[in-house]
Amino acid sequence: MRIISVLGASLCWLTAAWGQAAPVTNSWTVMVYMSGKNNLQCQALVDFAALANVGSVKGAQVFVELGRPMSPSCGKKWSGVRRFHILPGTTPYGGTAVPSRDADMSQGRSVEAFVRWVLAQRTRRTDHYILVMWGHALGLKFQPTLLDALSPSTAEAAPDLSSLEKLTMLPPKIPLGDFRSLGYDETTGNFLHVRDLTDHLAKVGRKLDLIILDSCLMGTLENAYAFKDVTSYLAASETLTVSGTWDYTEVLKVVTNPSDVSSMVSGILGREAGSRAGYDTRTMISAADLSHADEVAAMVSDLGSRLQQQMEKADPASAKRFVDAMLKLRGSLNPFASSSPNAATVDLGALVRKIASSTDVQATTRDVASRIDQRLRPGGLMLPGGYGPPRSAGPGTAIFFPTTLDDFRAIDDGVESYDPGKCDQAHPYKIAFVCEKPGWAAFLNDLLTRASLR
Repeated sequence: MRIISVLGASLCWLTAAWGQAAPVTNSWTVMVYMSGKNNLQCQALVDFAALANVGSVKGAQVFVELGRPMSPSCGKKWSGVRRFHILPGTTPYGGTAVPSRDADMSQGRSVEAFVRWVLAQRTRRTDHYILVMWGHALGLKFQPTLLDALSPSTAEAAPDLSSLEKLTMLPPKIPLGDFRSLGYDETTGNFLHVRDLTDHLAKVGRKLDLIILDSCLMGTLENAYAFKDVTSYLAASETLTVSGTWDYTEVLKVVTNPSDVSSMVSGILGREAGSRAGYDTRTMISAADLSHADEVAAMVSDLGSRLQQQMEKADPASAKRFVDAMLKLRGSLNPFASSSPNAATVDLGALVRKIASSTDVQATTRDVASRIDQRLRPGGLMLPGGYGPPRSAGPGTAIFFPTTLDDFRAIDDGVESYDPGKCDQAHPYKIAFVCEKPGWAAFLNDLLTRASLR
């Protein structure tokens, strides 16, 4: 499933909106934006109940915005979007109806309205805030072999998803994703783009402490960079999360024991890792300290520029050998989420370690790759802990690295593009990493263009 959670705090206080009451020291609010307006509707009720197992207690407040499809098949038959203050034992059958202008859960303005509504709870304000974005993380490129990883009940009728064009023919029925979009609202047929979300979260008046993307494939450097100005920490998965959503009862047990921000994030991450140990053999979950996101993004951009310069300065025969070496290196990495060429993200740590040991790469460039590897470790971008299946490389962050020029260009749908040469065009949701740190994207474009001309 694809979902997101955000925890936010900053030194900026909106005193007029918050009233006079001082928050409990080291107290926390969990805001869950639960988009069940799709085939996740039944799981939404399960996770709602998990939140209500603990609910709002001393030192912690829990709020949920729950969306349900037009014709729900689980629980009592209400549809639309409602907001809840979760107390122990709260059921998903009351709440406050969300105005129609904010009921499209695929719009950044709807998330902003929910967060503002929580922040306006003057008698329930706390020191720190978590936003959970719960729902499908959907990209626009099919990964057809993903069906093999899903149970028949999850894949439903297992529709033929073998071509990109069929995305326009039926609503998505399986969890897919990349760094581009976070949620799908079946009622409106719209997707929630990362840039739309971050632009609206920047308007709420305070920086959040943690964003948890309880979703498939959202743990990327592109997302870490996108969220760096709206949250201090980001928790997500590089991989598919076919083994289930986060264990919210266990998460709230951590939240109800007040602590500082870094300890809280590590505690939540550790509790989730413990919940998955012994049964989850696929999912990787990690958290990033986004105070390092700009530095790491700049280093990766520099790495891409150096690789591109090596191609440009080489004679034709040497340039061809270098292209072949880079594509071979890419082929040696495990893609997320399937063996299809469309599975276009790879683990960034594994990638830079391969580059650092490659004799086809110049020594100064190998040094840059080694430094990136160091900055990805605890004390840098990635926090200690997290969860990775046995025999995996462990949890980290991924990066876009497609295998063909067609896959690279598939990102360009008139809404956004991975081509830095198009950042001045009228794409409404520009990818911040591509436009502000363009070296890696420019390298990919050059590499795959050269490969396509052979």
